[in-house]
Amino acid sequence: MITEKKYRILVWLVVILFAMNLATVGSLVYHARKTKAVSPAGTEQKSAEGSGVAESAAKAEQGASFFRERLDLTHEQMNVFREANQDYNRKTNRIARDLDLLRVDMVREMTGPQPDTLRLNGINRTIGERHEELKRLTAEFYLRMREVCNENQKEKLNAIFMEMVQREGDEPVQQGRRMRWGRQRGD
Repeated sequence: MITEKKYRILVWLVVILFAMNLATVGSLVYHARKTKAVSPAGTEQKSAEGSGVAESAAKAEQGASFFRERLDLTHEQMNVFREANQDYNRKTNRIARDLDLLRVDMVREMTGPQPDTLRLNGINRTIGERHEELKRLTAEFYLRMREVCNENQKEKLNAIFMEMVQREGDEPVQQGRRMRWGRQRGD
């Protein structure tokens, strides 16, 4: 038979476990919503799982809409921006997936029974090359958009990109962001 003291302990254990489950579910919902938040450039911040053509087109439209509103673009300019943004998103999403896989390979090698420093150096070199490609694509995207802007729009475009670069540099690296332990996409 369960004594009153044991019964109270069991009740408290059930209450604590229920609270922990509730907090876990709340955290999952919060992070699921947070990872779908759209950044100012219109690119979604989420893991590389399931990037389809329709999703890429939707992201390109969001990015083009952002620039249309901020720069007051004409219909012709919008067509160029939409195409450039879709192309940029397609290429950078591929690189992001590659970087995710490389980071996983790096962690597996580091945590393996006999880490190979030559292999780690090779992975690090490849990560650097992919980052370089990402920055090159960003510069090409900017220059492509800049070509169709008038002087007033160029000033606004410069301000948008400067704001994005400064914001990117101000963000601290969060646990899981770079090493895929969380669900956010890291650059």
